[in-house]
Amino acid sequence: MGLLRGAFRRKLDSRGRILLPMRFRDALGTAPLAVVSGQRCFEVVAASHLGDFREELVGSETDVAEEVHGGSPKQERATTEGALSVIGLTHVDRAGRITLPKLSVAALRAHGNEVVLFGCSRSFQVWDPVYFEDDLRREPCWNDEDEALLRRLGK
Repeated sequence: MGLLRGAFRRKLDSRGRILLPMRFRDALGTAPLAVVSGQRCFEVVAASHLGDFREELVGSETDVAEEVHGGSPKQERATTEGALSVIGLTHVDRAGRITLPKLSVAALRAHGNEVVLFGCSRSFQVWDPVYFEDDLRREPCWNDEDEALLRRLGK
C-alpha cells in the first residue's frame, strides 16, 4: 500500500459513501479497510495493517502523555486501547468510493454532508470540517505546510 497524503473536502452521499481522491484510490487498491473510531474523527486503515496501526497510535499517545502530563504509560495505553474500536469494514468500490458505517455517518453529518479526508501516511482520517479546522487552529506547531493546507481548504 502506498502513502496517503493530503487533505481534501468531499461530500457524503445519501448512502454514506465518499468519493476518494485518485491518489487515495491508487494507494489503497482493493484491500479491505477497517473504520476505527477516534476522539474527533474516524480513521480508515487497511484491515491487514490494523495491528500495526494500533501499536503506533498507542505508542505515540503514551509518549505524549509522559512528556506533557507525566502520566503512567500503562494507564495511558489502557485508555487509548479502550478508545480504539473498529466500527466497520469497507472497501473501495469500482466508482472509487467507500461506504462508511451508519454510526460514523450520523456523527459526521452534525454540520452537513461535507467531510475532510486527511491522509496520514498509511491511514486517512475522515473529519467533520468544523472539528478539523478547530483542531488545526488549536495546534501549537504551525508551519508553512499547515498554512498552505488551510488555504487549499478555503479557510
